[in-house]
Amino acid sequence: MSPSDALAPPPDGDVNKGQMLLTTSIVTTIIALLSLLLRCLVRTRIVNVFGWDDVAMCFGVVLAMVEMPMFILQVRYGMGRHLYYLEKSPDFVLVVKYADLCEPFVILTTTFVKASLCLFLLRIVEGMKVHRMFLWGMVAITLTINAAAAISIFTQCHPQEKLWDPNIPGDCPGRDAKSVLAFLQTSWAILSDLLLAGSPMLLFWRLRIPYATKVIICCLMGLALL
Repeated sequence: MSPSDALAPPPDGDVNKGQMLLTTSIVTTIIALLSLLLRCLVRTRIVNVFGWDDVAMCFGVVLAMVEMPMFILQVRYGMGRHLYYLEKSPDFVLVVKYADLCEPFVILTTTFVKASLCLFLLRIVEGMKVHRMFLWGMVAITLTINAAAAISIFTQCHPQEKLWDPNIPGDCPGRDAKSVLAFLQTSWAILSDLLLAGSPMLLFWRLRIPYATKVIICCLMGLALL
């Protein structure tokens, strides 16, 4: 029995929200690209310091742009429809295919963005040993877990095409390992977001600046939790 067989027909019928998803994704990608261009302009023309944090952010945005064609193909073949209808479509395999191909790039994008933030904070906490060890630990753990999760996507099935087409002969001995790594990667992503949002607060709270200024800065840093 397929998952859609256990689902009740959606009350609003066969509605496709793919264009809304695609528009949102394109807009956010354009904003990220413009922000990166402005960042590079300031770092190279005004500050004259282009660091490893900037390099990592460039990789992150480039990978996000690589994702976009695959996301467009997902929407073209039906992503945005309810699973009740989508799974009955002949293009369902193609939606799953491009979703699977896109997933490693999504993981690596967040990896480089978080590494960029950690490298940026490392420049601020120069001379603070505990803070530096914490940030380097964040980078190492994030790279290890996310790289393992990304690799597991392509190694779970033999042949690889069986990952998105269950009708192809073969087996998927790595699915259990991939599920464990996916759970671990998601859990660490949430925890690292909380830690990276909170660590700057602790750092700025120790600065000798007016109390009101500390509160404002900490609130701005806490926006990352959203």
